Amino acid sequence: MPPDATLIRQVGAEGFENITGWQGAFFGHVYGTQLSIDEVFAFHDTELTKLGWKPDLKPILSSGELRGWGWCKPRMFFRLAIFDPAEYDRTVVLDGAAYRVVFDARIDGTLQPCPYVPRPLTTLPPPRP
Repeated sequence: MPPDATLIRQVGAEGFENITGWQGAFFGHVYGTQLSIDEVFAFHDTELTKLGWKPDLKPILSSGELRGWGWCKPRMFFRLAIFDPAEYDRTVVLDGAAYRVVFDARIDGTLQPCPYVPRPLTTLPPPRP
């Protein structure tokens, strides 16, 4: 993590099956920092690529997040998301105002290839008359 980052809380869950299929386990932390959003991204991009992580699709953001990025390795996805300051109370970031940026950095388990290549869209049959 960036040198001045302060740990706010730990996040994680075991894998489970939901209505869209398997949801992999994840583990990570929420941090606060005085760095800008661009500096938080640049730090993670530099350090993760040094360790062999490949840039991947941006993660799907939750309703309390502004921006996000992703990197992958086989069977792992590193997710970096910036919290929306307007949503700190709802997302239980109680001391968020003390920081310039609050971010979630986590590793998700995944069965997707790295980097992820979406399947082409299928052609739908024409509507019935």
